[in-house]
Amino acid sequence: AAFLPPAAALCPGGLGPAGVEALVSAQAVSAGSRLARADAVLRENERLQRESEKLRRELESCTEKASRIQKVRAGPVVVAASWGLPPSGYEHQQEKEKLEREVSLLRSANEDQRRRAELLEQALGSAQARAAKAEAELRKKRAYVEKVERLQAALGQLQAACEKREQLELRLRTRLEQELKMLRAQQRQAGAAAGGTPELSAHTLSERLREKEERILALEADMTKWEQKYLEECTMRQFAMDAAATAAAQRDTTLISHSPRHSPNSSFNEDLLLASHKHQEMENRLKALHAQILEKDAVIKVLQQRSRRDPSRTLQGSLRPAKSVPSVFAASAAPSWPGGGQSDRLAEGNSRGSTGR
Repeated sequence: AAFLPPAAALCPGGLGPAGVEALVSAQAVSAGSRLARADAVLRENERLQRESEKLRRELESCTEKASRIQKVRAGPVVVAASWGLPPSGYEHQQEKEKLEREVSLLRSANEDQRRRAELLEQALGSAQARAAKAEAELRKKRAYVEKVERLQAALGQLQAACEKREQLELRLRTRLEQELKMLRAQQRQAGAAAGGTPELSAHTLSERLREKEERILALEADMTKWEQKYLEECTMRQFAMDAAATAAAQRDTTLISHSPRHSPNSSFNEDLLLASHKHQEMENRLKALHAQILEKDAVIKVLQQRSRRDPSRTLQGSLRPAKSVPSVFAASAAPSWPGGGQSDRLAEGNSRGSTGR
């Protein structure tokens, strides 16, 4: 027993509403940061589109200017040839060199603008790809947040149902205790009325008391055995779950760290993995709470059937010390003990068998 973990660690229902709210708020903050990043990528995409359009217009204007310069350069030669005029040598040479320099400058500027436009188009394509990827990740994150909210609502409903069951169990115990008091009073009255043989009644009562004590000891031994068995099974299951979770986390970390294309969005992937692990833990807690509710329902049904079938047997079965109180209040006092109802049902079955014999 010294090597066993505490009961709160054996049951996955240790996280309360405050922990669930903190988880949901952390995931909402992470989703808000992802939304801000996606908006920034979209704004950068729009800016690149505007700059690309501007560069296209500049390229068109430069091309048009170059065509005009070529027409102007070819114009004097055509006019001189049409009119039969001899070309003026020096001035014509200067004008030609000037036009050639302008054409070379315009061509270089045109090439620069074309290269810049290609680079901007590549940047625009990559920005659009990043924006699409960010939008897909954002949709996944929103789906996770919605799922966590639904799980939180289901957890609240389960907790409310557990509280209602505990109140019902408390009322049932109170009613059974009142019936027990009434039965004891009736027994005392019957013993006082029968007072002809006080020694015989005292001997009979001592024999009955001894039988009840032996039955209580046997039931407590069975309960201790089943509780020990449940503790061992729960401990082994918890160790197996912890080992599997640790192996999965190490595998995911190894895949992320040794990936050939380690992108800047690895932190977001880690957030997704963490959210999926927390989501799995919450589903396990919900399953455990559902199992506890089913166990409490079964205990309530058994107690109701016993009270309707034979009230005296129910009250005699409840004559036990505080150590062997029915599992209804053991479960309500220790909600992290999901196997209490099972052990008490086994004890009640043994008590029925011994009473029938």
